[in-house]
Amino acid sequence: MPYGLNVSPVNGHYVSVEAIDGAIDQVSLEDETPDGGYPPRGRPLSAGRPVRTEHLPTRMRWLGREGHAIPDFDNGLVLNVSAKAKALIEELEPGIHQFVEVSYENASGQHLERRYFLFVGNRLDSMHPDNPTMALNRGMYWVPLQDLIRRGQPIPADKSPEMAPKIVLSADQIGHAHLWVDSRSAGGATFVSDRFVDAVRDRGLTGLKPSAIETW
Repeated sequence: MPYGLNVSPVNGHYVSVEAIDGAIDQVSLEDETPDGGYPPRGRPLSAGRPVRTEHLPTRMRWLGREGHAIPDFDNGLVLNVSAKAKALIEELEPGIHQFVEVSYENASGQHLERRYFLFVGNRLDSMHPDNPTMALNRGMYWVPLQDLIRRGQPIPADKSPEMAPKIVLSADQIGHAHLWVDSRSAGGATFVSDRFVDAVRDRGLTGLKPSAIETW
């Protein structure tokens, strides 16, 4: 069973972070070629493709309370992971994902940790086409049927608008992937395999709060 990759605070609250250098709003993809899914251009941090690194920060300021370590998985401004989390991902899927080293400092400028921005390298069309609660908008990305109703658009005959919307993934389309972005998700939804979640739990890695996703 796959899971949604959700990052949650470890100490009961989200910690503010600041980029000391770089220009995150100017980061772009190495390849913006359309692939039939939600257009990758315009959301480089969650498109499931490598990014150009020249505008990425090299230093980040972590404004957490003293003594509170940065979790292994964090999503402050950019999805980032610890060296331990990077090692796990590389074991499961070597050479697929992009890691960019970055230095984290506290509010006083003291070095805390060398971490890695993570840009997922698997971009899969993993949503199940027979999901009765969602439909493809403009043939590119999945939306709840209620979205179509609000826009006055027709509902496909094989769909059920009376059912609550839910995400359903396709085991066949996922294949053996362990970490991926769905190409037909407007929000750049990121998922992980059950093996990924088991490994995170076995190694005691922090910051990941997986949510189980139905699979057909």
